[in-house]
Amino acid sequence: MMRTTFDSNVWRVVVTPTVFPGESSAAAFAAIRAEIAAKRMVGCLSETVFTLEAVKKIDRQAFVAAYAAPLEVTETEKTDGTVAWAFQPASGVVQPPLHPILESHLQDAITMGFRLLHCPRILSPKPKLPQSYYLLHTNVTAADRAAGFAECSRELELLGAGIAHVKAIGARYSHDPNRWIEGLAAAPTSE
Repeated sequence: MMRTTFDSNVWRVVVTPTVFPGESSAAAFAAIRAEIAAKRMVGCLSETVFTLEAVKKIDRQAFVAAYAAPLEVTETEKTDGTVAWAFQPASGVVQPPLHPILESHLQDAITMGFRLLHCPRILSPKPKLPQSYYLLHTNVTAADRAAGFAECSRELELLGAGIAHVKAIGARYSHDPNRWIEGLAAAPTSE
């Protein structure tokens, strides 16, 4: 059975087509939907769809510019006299609740057979979703998964998509293009 990971811009059209009656690719999405319904394809979504997308579009710019996860730092003295430090997000990092419309589409997706993919992000809160929603990959190490995501991100950036687009917006509105994240706060909502 083929597994297909859907982009955040199209998965809702596949799972809830009646909400998008003017979709120009409706026939293609209907064919994909039929493959999933026939169990010849498993639709997958990155859990990151439910982190940043949980923030209303008009509020995203401010959320990303202001977001800084608190860190818990652990210092351990080793037997050889050296010191090791470990950094991890502090417990209590709060993820905004899912927007009701996004939650409705998620329920449609899960009912249809979609599964979420774990996609841990450094210093980013995990969405609070039931483990039964996830497609488990117990044979893939966290390091291998991170390497795969990094490779995919690099390919997307080479195409001018992914974070490259966000960095370009931030750089346009920052006094120092290397501090692009600060420029996001000054960018107009039309970006």
